[in-house]
Amino acid sequence: MSTPHDLENPLWAYTLKVYQQSCFRGWAQALWHHYGMDTSLLLACGYAASQQCLLEKEDLELVVVMCREFHDAYQNRLVALRRKLSLDEDMTEAVSQTWAELLAKTELQAEQVQQASLYSVLGWRPLTMLQQAQSLPQNLKNYADVIGCDPDQDRRLFAELQAVEEELLKVR
Repeated sequence: MSTPHDLENPLWAYTLKVYQQSCFRGWAQALWHHYGMDTSLLLACGYAASQQCLLEKEDLELVVVMCREFHDAYQNRLVALRRKLSLDEDMTEAVSQTWAELLAKTELQAEQVQQASLYSVLGWRPLTMLQQAQSLPQNLKNYADVIGCDPDQDRRLFAELQAVEEELLKVR
């Protein structure tokens, strides 16, 4: 079980910075809907690159499974509940909005828990002479490869990953 101290880690601080300083969320949602790419893992790819770390496919294989299990157990259910409540005709708009806000905060807290797990599981191995602009596209490509997608063969995926890369490179 994570403690509040465990939840505050450099990956989470990076995530908050990304959400405040870029249009990342929209591109991440597109990648989730089109390819099943997890937002937390996209952020982990960006954070690793900011630390001049390359995420190896073996590392990503482990955390992809972990993230999918977490999504199935928690995040997907929270999103489904929020959507269901927003469409419930018996609820007043004020009650529906209150529930939606509460569930959105809960989803964010679930993401924080997931990222605390990612931070503890992934070994952040600094690489010498590998700049963020070099490691970020490789981290994203390795992630796509692990989930069975090939950005070299799929123009849409290539464009969406490139957009995410541009957004993550804006964050300093």
